[in-house]
Amino acid sequence: MFESILLLLHPAIAVVTMLLVVWLIVSLKCVNINERRVRMLSLSIALMMVSIWIIAGYWYVVFYGVDKAVIVKSSWSFSHSFFMETKEHIFFVVLILSLYLPLVAFRNSIANNTSAQKLLITLGVLILALMLYIDGAGAIISHGAEIAYMHKDGLQ
Repeated sequence: MFESILLLLHPAIAVVTMLLVVWLIVSLKCVNINERRVRMLSLSIALMMVSIWIIAGYWYVVFYGVDKAVIVKSSWSFSHSFFMETKEHIFFVVLILSLYLPLVAFRNSIANNTSAQKLLITLGVLILALMLYIDGAGAIISHGAEIAYMHKDGLQ
């Protein structure tokens, strides 16, 4: 049960984080930028990404080894060898970009600084695009595990 909760919790938090990133981008495109909102959104995104790192990292270290052993022996071994490997590395890029958001937001007067606004929007777009890739990669890995277990159990 705990494993299932963790497995579902990190992508659920990721979806909420993506929505916060969209909210941040939209907030920066408003005529009257609410600096407090931008700062709180940037901080929330960073904290959400850290929570994803902790939850997904724990799940990966404690539970994924069993699935990995089954997946790599299946016809869908690429779901681990390519998608999990790229997902792991891209996640750290997203984490670093997310941690950079509050630094930019809190160290600048966002309403009066178009360079800071453009930087935050660019960071947001990059974070969102990479998170969408990570989400898709997760779906492929999940399907790879499903196929691997079906073959292992003789269901297909």
